[in-house]
Amino acid sequence: MMGVFLKDFEPVVKVGQILQIGEPTKAGAKVSNMAQVLFIEPVPVITKDFGSLATVTSSSVTEMDTELEVEANQILQLRIIPCDDVEITVKQPRSVGKFTTRYTTTSLKLLPEGEAFQRFQESEMFIKEDDVIYLEVKNPTKYTQARNKVAFLGYKYLLRYLSPAEARKITIYTWIPTFGSGKYSS
Repeated sequence: MMGVFLKDFEPVVKVGQILQIGEPTKAGAKVSNMAQVLFIEPVPVITKDFGSLATVTSSSVTEMDTELEVEANQILQLRIIPCDDVEITVKQPRSVGKFTTRYTTTSLKLLPEGEAFQRFQESEMFIKEDDVIYLEVKNPTKYTQARNKVAFLGYKYLLRYLSPAEARKITIYTWIPTFGSGKYSS
């Protein structure tokens, strides 16, 4: 079974299948948000160290454009994994939190060892071309940490965007979110 947020981390579609990227195409648009997948490539682990953080302090909100930016006609499916005892707040775009409820923005944390906790499916997200995520890393401990590392791994997709006429004929596709859930909060 393929899909988003599954326990096992695999591409959400196969080569040749169709993605609906973000919100549906608006009527009268010249380009669609639907794309056919031409190629899928694994992205091995990328690690970023947010440096030393004192007790219960946070890094500045950091734009992850250098590490995670993709080119035109590409999309990145990734998971974010805390390597050290940190709390990671994710925003996509900068003003919209990921992993939110109506009144709470949650953070990704280093979880206890064990099968149920170490898959990180809750941290799965997508970044499209000309898009970027922002991270704030907090040291929740009672001591200064010399390093505060976060890892990323995933899949990069090469896409061919469909024309609006082609997109209207598509009935089977996989929808992927490319924005923070706070976008729909009241």
